[in-house]
Amino acid sequence: MRPLVEGQRIVFNLAGEISHISSMRDPQRDLNLNASAQLSFLDVCRLHNSSATIVYASSRQVYGSARYLGVDELHPINPVDYNGVHKLTAEGYHSLLRNQFGVRTISLRLGNIYGPRQGIHQDCRGFIDSFMRIALTGGQLVVFGDGTQVRGMLYVDDAVDAFLRAGAAGPLASAVYNIGNPTPISLIDIARQLARVFDGPEPRTVPFPEESKAIDIGDFYQNTERARCELGWAPRVGFEDGLKQTLDFFRPRISERLHAGTPPIS
Repeated sequence: MRPLVEGQRIVFNLAGEISHISSMRDPQRDLNLNASAQLSFLDVCRLHNSSATIVYASSRQVYGSARYLGVDELHPINPVDYNGVHKLTAEGYHSLLRNQFGVRTISLRLGNIYGPRQGIHQDCRGFIDSFMRIALTGGQLVVFGDGTQVRGMLYVDDAVDAFLRAGAAGPLASAVYNIGNPTPISLIDIARQLARVFDGPEPRTVPFPEESKAIDIGDFYQNTERARCELGWAPRVGFEDGLKQTLDFFRPRISERLHAGTPPIS
């Protein structure tokens, strides 16, 4: 990594494993990818380009179950799976570089992100990937629980905008920002919108599988006022518009996206 890091003004640190289920099945792998690898990478940055700004893709998963909504950056930290623990560990490494070595690091706690190029070929990455694939292939969407649990769905363009603003922020930027959509939508409403777009069958609800129930966080959406005030950032793409843009991207590419282990960037 040294020749890639040297001389860069901003480093966008997006590497990592995002699957919560996979982290529970193989915690050592998740530790290696989300903590140990981060420590090695940050050591390279510290030793060979300590003047760079590092913007890290953290996760709202570090909060665990919400004690209040919308969740702000002062909310207690209590991750419910290994993925959240290891993402929090990586955040700690970034904070250590900031506080002890003067490296300018910023962690963005990302909410549920969707949009073109999302990994619809893998179930383990989150519900929106599975929902999108099932809708695109004409299947019936299945929602765990009663479907009333809510999330803040963030379109990928808005997430990119947050990274760019964080990278360009001045020296007084905070160490951590929530980056999500503060307007919640229920999972059953998400499923119904997808079904309507594709004239698919009405979604149905089923009890939670034990594996998923153990790490479900219930209702969750974020307060993003810090990012609005300090970075000038706020989501601009509503869920309906974002959904249309996502589906327009996937329609002509559905076959290649379903069968490629690592889909091409196109």
